[in-house]
Amino acid sequence: MIIFILTLILIAFWQVSFLSFDLIYLILIARSFLRPMDKANYYLGFGLGVLISLLSSQPLGILSLVYLITTRIMSLIRLPFLDSHYISLLLTTFIFLCLNGMLNWKLFDQSINWQGLLEQTVLVIPLYFIIKFWEEGGHIAQKTLRHRLY
Repeated sequence: MIIFILTLILIAFWQVSFLSFDLIYLILIARSFLRPMDKANYYLGFGLGVLISLLSSQPLGILSLVYLITTRIMSLIRLPFLDSHYISLLLTTFIFLCLNGMLNWKLFDQSINWQGLLEQTVLVIPLYFIIKFWEEGGHIAQKTLRHRLY
């Protein structure tokens, strides 16, 4: 988990420096869809929201609030029968990105880039598989290590 957190911190620096979209937000949505009741999602959302707010000179706490609300809603609406349906991940991601775009439009006078929203929505599927592979790979490595120790 520590390597995952360090990777997210590096992605946050990279996002603020080079990217025009919120990659951390997409990663949090994908991880919340993958692990809905994990309390680490809330800690990641809060901490990364504060970090990105500091790095991008936005009002402190707004991104943390957006990230926390998104992870909470994702954990509430993700039902067991929607687990393997990636269309539901695409739909919920598009809805959250639209809501985030409207919030940025109201608070910061930023226009909504609809093409960018569609590109980000499609980007969440590869991110979901990368996070799934990362999480399952960590569990397999722990089981293998435990098996060798005992």
